[in-house]
Amino acid sequence: MRRGSRPAVMAISHRETGRVLAAGGEVADTWVRRLRGWIGRRPVHGEGLWLVRCAWIHTAGMRGPIDAVFCRGDGTVLRVVAQMPPWHIAGAAGAAFTCEFPAGATVGVRRGDHLDIMPGPHPAPPPAARGV
Repeated sequence: MRRGSRPAVMAISHRETGRVLAAGGEVADTWVRRLRGWIGRRPVHGEGLWLVRCAWIHTAGMRGPIDAVFCRGDGTVLRVVAQMPPWHIAGAAGAAFTCEFPAGATVGVRRGDHLDIMPGPHPAPPPAARGV
């Protein structure tokens, strides 16, 4: 898929459980969009950020912790970083993309699992899936 033809909004699901981790999210497919990310704001339930061509992330300027999942091009999870606090760096060798979520959204996602990126938006996850 060529840059610019990606959907502006997408959803991210955990293939093993079918759980929607992000019902609506942003696509960061340029260097500037990846650098900016969620700086200066706190993501809310149901949001996600798909960082295309990204193996390393930072949380400089973030207002709270996030969850990050580093994946191969086929969606195979290489690493999950839960509750990553502001002013930290994390990455995974061989990652083709990274997905960021509000802290706590990736409970149950493990290395070797798969994330699916779908054109969205999709219905928000039910309260039970949020750990409420």
